[in-house]
Amino acid sequence: MLKHRSYLPAILLICFFLVFALVNSANASLKRMKSRELDAVRAQAGISIGLSNATFYDEFDRFTIHDSDTNVNSTDSLVLEDMTIGDGQGWGYSFSTNSPLEINMIEYDPTGGGTYIALKIACTDWEQNINYRIDNIKFCNKDLGSLEIGQVLMPSFELQIAPPFDDDSGIYFKYARELEIENIKYNYNNDDDKLSFQNLQMADSFDGDAENPDAWTANGEFQTGNPDVEDSFAKFNIIEENDLQKIRLNLPMQGSIRIKDLKTPDQDFGPIVLDGIKVHKMETKMVP
Repeated sequence: MLKHRSYLPAILLICFFLVFALVNSANASLKRMKSRELDAVRAQAGISIGLSNATFYDEFDRFTIHDSDTNVNSTDSLVLEDMTIGDGQGWGYSFSTNSPLEINMIEYDPTGGGTYIALKIACTDWEQNINYRIDNIKFCNKDLGSLEIGQVLMPSFELQIAPPFDDDSGIYFKYARELEIENIKYNYNNDDDKLSFQNLQMADSFDGDAENPDAWTANGEFQTGNPDVEDSFAKFNIIEENDLQKIRLNLPMQGSIRIKDLKTPDQDFGPIVLDGIKVHKMETKMVP
């Protein structure tokens, strides 16, 4: 009897929506629009989403990125094992928006000879409470240790993701954000090999004395890939060269990075300040 009762709210809800749709569709009709009227609604595609403490919790036994240019097997990959995304306290991470989260498909012309499509996700007033933990990182079957990142605070961001527009493969992206990470901890083998960053901040620029982290004030967004130049995308790929699998990153960027404290097991380096960064082209290859 309890099972039958549990379906009653759902049945009533479905009936309500059906009646609502039928009643309103009776008054609906297609309308011919003039060219001037169509011009008025141009560039109004996409969706806007509002979130209020939307909470999630994720655990992944294994997350794998394969090299698409060679035979897929266990060695041609970057693997993240036992990955947890939460609030760092054993509960879910959360998102809230004070302005709409906008998701849209946009056009761009990186080659001057054709139009391409990119996915754009952006929010100008964003709140989040998120922590990442990866217990084991492997690249081409080589153990690289563990990583914990959090809390990650991001007041605003704009992300563009596009397929390759040239003969290359991989993922093309642009990412502008104001970012603060309270702690980054990387252990190569054990706690004795720990590298830690405390209060890493990324922005377009900073005010305040460089030697006094408590006086730092962030301004604007740090940019990976140049959003004002159509063909200036950051690129991520897994490639094969000379029978070796490599991670290849091409990261044009601009902005400023400040770190309150950098520590190794043997040394406390204090504040790290990198202001006025402008990288037009930077290609990095990582080999196990």
